[in-house]
Amino acid sequence: MNSKERVKAALKAHLEAELRATDAAVAALAGMDFSPTTEVRPGAIVVLDGDHYVVGVISSAFECDGVTYEGMATDALLYEAIKGLQTGDTFTFAGMDYHLDSVS
Repeated sequence: MNSKERVKAALKAHLEAELRATDAAVAALAGMDFSPTTEVRPGAIVVLDGDHYVVGVISSAFECDGVTYEGMATDALLYEAIKGLQTGDTFTFAGMDYHLDSVS
């Protein structure tokens, strides 16, 4: 196999892995419960010190109704720190204190 063929094979493998990961993320999103909630869990919308997050979704920033949201994966250290908390709770993360403005 020559150099171009190796690059092509490596790129194909990389893109196929990305496609599998995307398919898994879409399947997880389709099964996620986005109903209103009072505690931080997958599907919750969390406002933390003015920043808006969708829990359980890996996503770069996006805008909806003039509000910018970011995804927060459930394997993120921040999620581990706020899992199960409710509106008004405070917590310490990376040596700093934070306030949970809203959970819905």
